[in-house]
Amino acid sequence: MENQNPVVRPYMAATDTKTLSGIWLDASLLAHPFIGASRLIEQRQLIEEKYLPNAETWVACHRCEPVGFISVMDTFVGGIFVAPGQQGRGIGRMLITQCGGSKGHAFPGGLYRKRASHAVLHGVRVRGSVAQSHRQ
Repeated sequence: MENQNPVVRPYMAATDTKTLSGIWLDASLLAHPFIGASRLIEQRQLIEEKYLPNAETWVACHRCEPVGFISVMDTFVGGIFVAPGQQGRGIGRMLITQCGGSKGHAFPGGLYRKRASHAVLHGVRVRGSVAQSHRQ
């Protein structure tokens, strides 16, 4: 029987860039409609040419296909994105656990909460595999 659990692997620029920028765009359109599609489409080139090549990126794959990713620069998590059709399956949590390690990565903002369509991450520092909020 085939293992259908997602796996996390390092980013491979030669094969992942277009797919991950597509996931970024789809998730961003859903999570941030107020920015506007044209502005997000313009930003996609920056994702491909600046952010992905310069960040430590981990890719979640389901059946060998990328379904999400998390990008880290130094100890700051610049973004975590899961394909809209794959959200709610624990992929974001898996990515956070993967990048936690010993570095203690910092998420932007104030608290961690999950909405039906996407996760909004704020003020969470990851140590090991435990996400801790800076607020109580």
